[in-house]
Amino acid sequence: MKKIYGLLAILLTLLFGVFILLKINTPVKIALIGDFEEEGNAFCTTSLFAARIAEEQINKDKGIFGRKIKIIIKNTNFSDTETIFEELKKENVELIISTATSENLVKIRPFLKKYDMICLSANATATSLSGIEDNIYKLLPDDSEEVQALFDHLDKDKIEKNFTVIYNKENKEYVASVESEILKRGGRIAYKITWQEHYELFEVNYPQEIMNSSAILTLCSATESAFVAQKLNMIDIKNKPIFSFSWSGDYNLIEYGGKSIEGFTVITPIDISSKYGHYDALEKELASFNKKNSMITATTYEAIYIARDIYGEKFTKHKSLKSILSDRESFEGIESKISFDKYGDSKRKEYILRANKGEFSKVEDK
Repeated sequence: MKKIYGLLAILLTLLFGVFILLKINTPVKIALIGDFEEEGNAFCTTSLFAARIAEEQINKDKGIFGRKIKIIIKNTNFSDTETIFEELKKENVELIISTATSENLVKIRPFLKKYDMICLSANATATSLSGIEDNIYKLLPDDSEEVQALFDHLDKDKIEKNFTVIYNKENKEYVASVESEILKRGGRIAYKITWQEHYELFEVNYPQEIMNSSAILTLCSATESAFVAQKLNMIDIKNKPIFSFSWSGDYNLIEYGGKSIEGFTVITPIDISSKYGHYDALEKELASFNKKNSMITATTYEAIYIARDIYGEKFTKHKSLKSILSDRESFEGIESKISFDKYGDSKRKEYILRANKGEFSKVEDK
């Protein structure tokens, strides 16, 4: 009998060892969902580069307690969202990183609870995605934070809050969110036009309302904002200051804008003028691909490292991903700590950057 018990103990030990070995050899799967063709138009570098860099770095550093991570790429225009979630569920994916705009993140939201997944959003800022329990955790502060940072800056420079808004018509959720925050704080929108319409106006019949506004605010990508600045540079706008938010925090603004964007000011939680720490390390890695850093690469990189930390805590404390995100005091971002409230809204610094002689320079941080 003792021999039988002894053999059973050995067998159980071997089975446990095999189980542990299989577990270690099974990667932690994290999905990256985005419209990468559109990213290529909007940003100087797509999130794919940052994702692969972070994946390689983490796996070289022993992964998560010996388990490698595997980034599953899903390229989509968000018309086939449920099919993607069905595929990811079969792959046992629990966490996705989305580079969707606010407009497209709304399309993802219903499927997160249905398929019991968590989303780290690397690109959306609309306040309509705030204050609700929807399994979305936004790495970027919502538009209320960026508009407040803009208003504080305008107060400091004694500029009236009377805007011409030039926007991208494809991201209505974002535009409506920013407009609401401007009006809520007593600002005024003197004139509104899509950047596509603005581009066609050239010098002919330029609306007087633009001349009557105190500042110009672009709510579009860096590339689009650069085209806007080029056109504005061709007319006398009486040195009106031009501002934008996170979406324009990208070197495409400088590459396409040239001298026309001199003095262009961007409010963003990612200091792309930075040359130190994690940011510098990411920039050097991107440079090996002949790519520059941008808001989208920085937040994607941050999201993958946050995912690593979440799973590390899950494996040691046996907590759910959602409870870890809500309970943890903060995560390390590229430049500043990131914390999430119970609704998934993040709190982090905002930086005010200005285009100056072909580079971004930091004016202030808040």
